[in-house]
This record gives sequence, C-alpha cells and structure tokens, in this order.
Amino acid sequence: MEASPNRLVRCLRSAFASRSWDRFKELRLQAELLETVGRYEIVGDLGAGSMSRVYLAHDPNLDRKVALKVVLQGFSLDTREQSELERRFLLEARAAGKLSHPGIVRVYDADTDPDLRIPYIAMEWVQGRSLRNLLDEGGRLSGPRTLEILSQVARALDYAHRAGRIHRDIKPSNILISTDGACLLYTSDAADE
Repeated sequence: MEASPNRLVRCLRSAFASRSWDRFKELRLQAELLETVGRYEIVGDLGAGSMSRVYLAHDPNLDRKVALKVVLQGFSLDTREQSELERRFLLEARAAGKLSHPGIVRVYDADTDPDLRIPYIAMEWVQGRSLRNLLDEGGRLSGPRTLEILSQVARALDYAHRAGRIHRDIKPSNILISTDGACLLYTSDAADE
C-alpha cells in the first residue's frame, strides 16, 4: 500500500486523535513508507526516538546522503502543544546549525515539508554507529578507548558551551562513532544559554 502525503497526514491525525495503539502501529508502518520529505528522498530508516524518527535520505540538490530527523505528528498533544513542539524543534536546529566543529554533527537544513506539514532537520550522515549500539554489541570498552571517546566528546561540548549552546541530552545514542573511529556529538538537542 502506497502512503500518499495527504493519506499519511489524515492517518496521523486520526491515530493520535483516537489514541488507538493499533492505529498508531499502522501509522508507524505507513511512516516507514515515506518516499520524500521536503526535497529529500528517503533511502532507509536509521532509528526513532520518543518524538521523532531519523531516516537515511538523499539530497538531490547536492547529491549526498543525509540523516533526516522528522518530528512525529500528533500523539496526545493539542494543536497549541504540537505547534510549540514544532517551534522548539526548529529553534534547536538553528542553534545546532550555528556550530562548526569536527566533533559535532553538522546541520545542513531545517524546514517544514509544505505538503506533509512535518518539520525536519537534515544533518550530516555519519557512517558508523552510535556509542549505544557499540556498547550493546560489544559490552565494555577498554580504558584507553573510553578515555579517547570522552576526550573527543569533552572537546565538542567545550566548543558548544563556549558558543553559548547547552546540550540537553548527552547519552550514548547521541554520540556517533564513525567507521574511522572519530566521535561526533549529535547536537540537535542543543539550545541557546
């Protein structure tokens, strides 16, 4: 079954208005069928949080892969709360987009899809995995590797703090380890001091 933008929006609104778990599962399945958000072509699914989902996407304008974070619509939020969530999401993207450091995931774009009315953030795609995945797969890290990761994260946080940004969600799933071993801090949860 193809998920058209209008059908998806209707499904989102219906699922969250009724607070139906079965409807939510159907919505989740359909959300995974998104083909485009904004100009970005969805290539695959990278994961989900409590209020958002991250896709691997292709930017046809710059011919590169990006990580595309999309706000999930509805839940049990009223219109005012949903608008506030979307406003904060885009403000956080702006705050993170001002940062330029080798240890911080770059934000390329932030907007709202005009047809789906879904806010999104296009970010640097880091080929690798999160520290959370690394720990889940291999257990404990060696002392030297732990210090190396902490050192890189501390330098990124120091830069962000000196730039007036506070990261409000430091956790292993927001620390990305690239295939060459570099650590990058995912910062779209950063806010102005």
